Amino acid sequence: MIPIALVTDLDDLAEEWRPYGDYYFMRDCVGGGDEAKAASPAEHADRIKAPVLLAHGTLDRNVLVHESEHMARNLKAADTPNELVIFEYLDHQLDDSAARAKMLAKSDAFLRQAFGP
Repeated sequence: MIPIALVTDLDDLAEEWRPYGDYYFMRDCVGGGDEAKAASPAEHADRIKAPVLLAHGTLDRNVLVHESEHMARNLKAADTPNELVIFEYLDHQLDDSAARAKMLAKSDAFLRQAFGP
């Protein structure tokens, strides 16, 4: 599994929008409480058995980098092999040719290690 800029916690996602005018719209969209917890991948990291390569840019304002950091921590706690690749100064699209090339090379190496040549 290779998620890039993954939303991992719906409560966190809604809170990230609190400073913006559309916070209540976002909260309505993602829900809250038990409903949001049940739909949040980070809450179910212990059920993921496949290796995971996460990637995120530090300047992502759509999904803050702490979402991927949260998931990596939960995967580690569940003993699920994972790696988090952080791209400094890049946003949600990882809009940089060198970063995209690095991500493709990392993905190739990750998949070869997980599933063989």
